Amino acid sequence: MKKEYYGHVLLFTLVYGAMGVLAPLIGQYLKGIGFSGTQIGSVTATGTFVSIFAITFWGNIYNHSPNKRKVVAVVFLMAGVTGLLLMEVRQYMIFLLVFGFVYFFQSATLPLLDAMTLENQQPFGQVRKWGAIGYALAVFFAGKLATEWGSSVIFPMFCIAFMMAIFALYGFMGKGKCAHDLYACAHHESGGIQQDIENTEKGILKNKKAYSELLSNKHYMLLLICTFFVGGTNVANNTYFSFLYIEAGGTLAGVGVTFLLMVGSEALMMAFVEKIERVISLEKMIVIAMAISALRYFWYSTSPAYWMLIATCFAQGIVNGIILVEIVKEIGIIVKPHILGIAVSIYHAICSNCSAILCQYAGGVILDRYGASTVYLFFAAFNLIGVILYMASGLHKYDASTKC
Repeated sequence: MKKEYYGHVLLFTLVYGAMGVLAPLIGQYLKGIGFSGTQIGSVTATGTFVSIFAITFWGNIYNHSPNKRKVVAVVFLMAGVTGLLLMEVRQYMIFLLVFGFVYFFQSATLPLLDAMTLENQQPFGQVRKWGAIGYALAVFFAGKLATEWGSSVIFPMFCIAFMMAIFALYGFMGKGKCAHDLYACAHHESGGIQQDIENTEKGILKNKKAYSELLSNKHYMLLLICTFFVGGTNVANNTYFSFLYIEAGGTLAGVGVTFLLMVGSEALMMAFVEKIERVISLEKMIVIAMAISALRYFWYSTSPAYWMLIATCFAQGIVNGIILVEIVKEIGIIVKPHILGIAVSIYHAICSNCSAILCQYAGGVILDRYGASTVYLFFAAFNLIGVILYMASGLHKYDASTKC
């Protein structure tokens, strides 16, 4: 249905827009209220640490819920409300705790959106590119407004984006007609309360079987190990790029413009990804993107001028435009549908979050001692490990699309 497709488009635009408001500018906000690089790294790493457990927690609830749309709505609501609380906090330990609480909800929004889109059989690449567009526009306007009104403006913008996402979830998806609500209809027709009891009793056993099945999936496990060395640097880059850009002579408003171009190029790349797939397999595309990421960060470590960072922003489009779409798409191919929600959640938890904890905290320590350019030397080395492991494991020789 067209309406359902546009509902997914709007959801991705708004939820990634909320991320675009917060992630690239939170470092500059914390610096402005007196936090050190190590403290900034600790705050962002703490949020990511919480998200490891939160993603699995909400993924399990989503998988077993008779009303999946309501689960997503609650996560949106709590993410927005708790994010607004950060505006009033100045003390390091309190901010650390509240930020972790925000991420307990916010971090679950992306894997739930991914799973919902795959379950509804929407064209993932076409829908996901709107997330990149939303992110790009959000960071652009947030940078402009932060320059005029102060960087604390990011928190109400973050909250508003999630409130609008709730409206999109209910206003464009219909009531009980979405693919992710079909379970609720079947549940109502087949016995209600008794079915609830049976689902509760079987829930733990189902999870154990799902995890066991994923552990025995060699392709999936190798993919997790290799992409661990890429996902974290992409997350941490959102925090530390502004420091690199400003060290190179740029401004806070310029950060917004640069992210607009960077993430805008991601959307363009995502639009062409499916055409490239006809020539190059998913696995080869992923390793090419990983190699470009390593080279990009190595070049950043040479301290180029800010205008050169702007001129080469298309490199991020190539890397993220491929990785953010193709890895999730590959998981959708190599993992059975009944455990897809858990598989995607584990991927986000390990490859985006566990990896990001290391990159965010180490990046903060390196920032304090050696500056932003050395942070990117670390990122380059980290990516290179992933490329080597990917090639050594032979993943680039597989073609998941022929093994359905």
